[in-house]
Amino acid sequence: MFRKILFQIGERVGLVHPEPHIEILQKTLSVYAVIFVLWGLYRLLFRFPTVIEELIFKPLVFLPPVLSVLSGEGKRGRMLVAAFGFRRAGLAFSIYFGLTLGIVYLLAVRLASFVPSGERLVYSVMPFSLMGLLGISLVTAIWEQMVFSGFFLSRLYLVWQNEWLSVGMTAFMYTLLHLPILWLESHATTSFVVIQLILFFFVGMGNAILMLRTRNLVAPIISHTAWAVAVGLFV
Repeated sequence: MFRKILFQIGERVGLVHPEPHIEILQKTLSVYAVIFVLWGLYRLLFRFPTVIEELIFKPLVFLPPVLSVLSGEGKRGRMLVAAFGFRRAGLAFSIYFGLTLGIVYLLAVRLASFVPSGERLVYSVMPFSLMGLLGISLVTAIWEQMVFSGFFLSRLYLVWQNEWLSVGMTAFMYTLLHLPILWLESHATTSFVVIQLILFFFVGMGNAILMLRTRNLVAPIISHTAWAVAVGLFV
């Protein structure tokens, strides 16, 4: 305990350097690999109602690997909350830009819904009332943005110090995670699946850029919620 306290003090004053970036990157990619495999196995073996999936199974798969790394780095309590990007500072600013991007998502999905197609987006059929759809969309946004914008993006940016590289990689990881459901549950044509992946990529990029600009996880949570609601309503 005493050694750990001395290390933390030394790190803050610059006498001790934090772990090498390569180790941070290795841990980050390892966490992603665990989540990807577990979520893929869940998609392969089980199919529960959306409410149970989003409220129970998604956090059980997504959060433990992330929390294991963060707790191993000594982050607990307020430090843990801050590590995900939840902050009071600039909250109004974050809400404003989260709503702004969310409205862009809503309009884009609404316009796309007028394009004739015999196929539908995965996740498009949600048998909920408007409030139910809003609630489940918010819960989904919280889990996914905690992991991608709060954990993966921040660590990739720490390692690379390059916004576009970090944003692009985060968006790619977010898109790739949707591949199991597209592969296992979608009966659409290959071209339509590719279109869905491109959409996921741009949504992932938009949320990641928003996180870097606002430095507050509330912003991408709001925009992601709007995207999910738009898909549930219009597609």
